[in-house]
Amino acid sequence: MRNATPPEGLTYYSSGPRLPIFDAALWFIVAACIVGLTLLPFGADRRDPYPWGFCAILWGLAAASIFAGVAVLNRRKAVTFNREKGTVIVWTVFFGRRKERRIPLGAFDRVGARAWVQSGRNGRARCYSLDLRGPKQRESLTDFAPANNVEGIRAIAEYLKFPITVEDRDPGQEPLCRL
Repeated sequence: MRNATPPEGLTYYSSGPRLPIFDAALWFIVAACIVGLTLLPFGADRRDPYPWGFCAILWGLAAASIFAGVAVLNRRKAVTFNREKGTVIVWTVFFGRRKERRIPLGAFDRVGARAWVQSGRNGRARCYSLDLRGPKQRESLTDFAPANNVEGIRAIAEYLKFPITVEDRDPGQEPLCRL
C-alpha cells in the first residue's frame, strides 16, 4: 500500500498482499485448537486433580497464542521518505506507542536494487530487494514488501531524484530484470 500525501512524503507499509487480520486469525485458531484439546476427555473419569497440571499449561499456551494474535493486530510498521525535510523515517507503532528512527537523506546518493530469480509452485518469478546506498552507509528496506517491486523502486528513485543501481544475481534468466 502506498500513500503519497505531500506533507508526509512517500510512505510504504510493511504489510504485503496478506492483511494482518489473517495472521492474527491463525493465532486465534491455534488458541481454539489448544482449548479444544483441554476439553476432550483423555480417559474415562480421569481429570487433572492438580491446578497446575497438563490442562493449566495448555490454557497458558492458549492465552499466549491469543496475546500473539492481538499483538499482530496492534503492530504497524512503515517507512516514510520526506525529500523536503531530507529524512527517511522508519517507524513502528505497537499498542499505540510510536517508535521511529530518523535517517538523514544526505548520507545516500542512489537507490540500490538486488534482483534474483526464485522458483516456486507458481513458476519462476523475479524478486527484488531495495536499499538506499551512499559512500559510507547502506540502509536495507527489505521489510517493506510493497516497496520491493519494480514500480515501488522506480517511484522511490523518482521521488528522491536518485539513480538506480541494479545488482542482478541471475542475469539473462527468465523473467528478465525490468529495472
